[in-house]
Amino acid sequence: MGASQTCCSGNASDPPLEAVRAEPQTAGQSPSPDGTDAWKSFVAPRGSQETKDTQDMPKPEEPKMPEEPKIKEIQNIPQEPKKDVPKQKEGLTFTFGLPDGSTKDFLFKTRPIGIQFTKTTPLVVKTVRPDSPAVGSVELEWEVLQVDGVDLPAGYEATSKQLKDQVSQLPTKD
Repeated sequence: MGASQTCCSGNASDPPLEAVRAEPQTAGQSPSPDGTDAWKSFVAPRGSQETKDTQDMPKPEEPKMPEEPKIKEIQNIPQEPKKDVPKQKEGLTFTFGLPDGSTKDFLFKTRPIGIQFTKTTPLVVKTVRPDSPAVGSVELEWEVLQVDGVDLPAGYEATSKQLKDQVSQLPTKD
């Protein structure tokens, strides 16, 4: 063996390194291009055996693959508050136009409201049923001007549809 050289490996427990010569792997293999056998030298830990075969050389460690991130089980995910079902209206305020030119509001709290209207616009009270909550408060010939502060649309079909939709949101009479 040639002269040994000691080097710090950075770790006190690692043995010092020494230069070793390797022999050609196959008979008739030519020396390095400059005619020396310098290309056959490699650095091996002191005390290791010289080998003729590079298969005996320590293999580099395989790179470790990073661990796949662990998927955490998600528990107790806060849920969105449930959207409320449209609330039934607490009441529906009809504004009536009276024959003397004044107006009067009446709050219907349940359905059916028990009033029949003309099939023309403006809607005019035609009859008030005896079981209607409007008995004694709403009179025949009064015109419906607004419902919940909103003017009724023009035309009987549109007015009738809007009024039915609004009344359907009232709770039923017990």
